[in-house]
Amino acid sequence: MKMNPSDHVKLVQSHASDSRATGTVNGSGIDTKGFKYALVLLNAGTVATGGTLDVHVEESSDDAAADAYADISSASFTQVTPSNDNASYAMEIRLSQSNIERYIRVVGVLATAGGDYSIDVLLFNPDQSSLQTTVYTEV
Repeated sequence: MKMNPSDHVKLVQSHASDSRATGTVNGSGIDTKGFKYALVLLNAGTVATGGTLDVHVEESSDDAAADAYADISSASFTQVTPSNDNASYAMEIRLSQSNIERYIRVVGVLATAGGDYSIDVLLFNPDQSSLQTTVYTEV
């Protein structure tokens, strides 16, 4: 029996690749139920001269229906500036060991000048209850 890696990983696009003006962009809520880890992937393009990009992760128990999103302590990337842009960054969040609430979202903030970036979230190491197995037959 062969295991399909996609049965153990869920890829979610938080912020599509785009050139953005200054301001805050909230990603959509991501349901992490059944997964033990989230890997947040920041692909920073060019940040305009004088600009900064700050990216952090927030949590909510109900995707902001009654529980507003709030920052997750220590879940932020190093600030991206023109001196460290055009690079990829990754941050692992241990969902099951950190008392993280069920929903997370990623927030990007460009200040002073615009820039390009994208953010993806990879959920992995599912609990057995959320594990879907696909059986492949060798030919």
